[in-house]
Amino acid sequence: MAGLWECGRAWWRPCPVGPASLATSGVDLAKVVNGRSHGGFAYLTGDHLEAVDLSDTTHFNVAAGDPCGFEYAIAFSGHYAFTSSDDCAEKNTGTINIYDVAAPAVPAFVRTQSMSPAMNVVYNDLVPAGTGIVLAISYDGTADVTPIDISNVSNLVAYAPLDIPNFTAFRATLDGTTLYVAGSGGVAIVDVSNPASPQLRSVV
Repeated sequence: MAGLWECGRAWWRPCPVGPASLATSGVDLAKVVNGRSHGGFAYLTGDHLEAVDLSDTTHFNVAAGDPCGFEYAIAFSGHYAFTSSDDCAEKNTGTINIYDVAAPAVPAFVRTQSMSPAMNVVYNDLVPAGTGIVLAISYDGTADVTPIDISNVSNLVAYAPLDIPNFTAFRATLDGTTLYVAGSGGVAIVDVSNPASPQLRSVV
């Protein structure tokens, strides 16, 4: 799904004022770090997950049961939304929050799961790649690209992460079976023909 805009968690840079239609919605745009459209709604991450009806942007809803922590990236599969988050305990072990968006105006929190055995891992981007897989992008350690199987919302499964040497990942975009990862070391080109086992091809 197309991104609306994507500001950075890095260095805590807040979003600029977003699209005019959202600027009148009542959403505090200074606390929004990411936004994606899905099913006629804009889903915004930041202090909370919020849903804005794009046909009537004067109304928005904070997700029911929204957990403690700041949410960064968002991806969708079926009628579920997956967000990356830090946590209030500041352990930051690759937290993924799951929401049911079958009723798109009122996203409902389902559960949360830590995906990293290491601490200080926060996923700054989530890129859908194939059926039931998202590629989680992190610059907080050696897990630059982590494939996560989201096909079973009751038990997400993380595969071995790809560490890109001398590189700090930030955002990524997928073109066919090639993932382009932007980071401090340039752009890493990653083969994801097998999304569960990404392979680094080069850094340019």
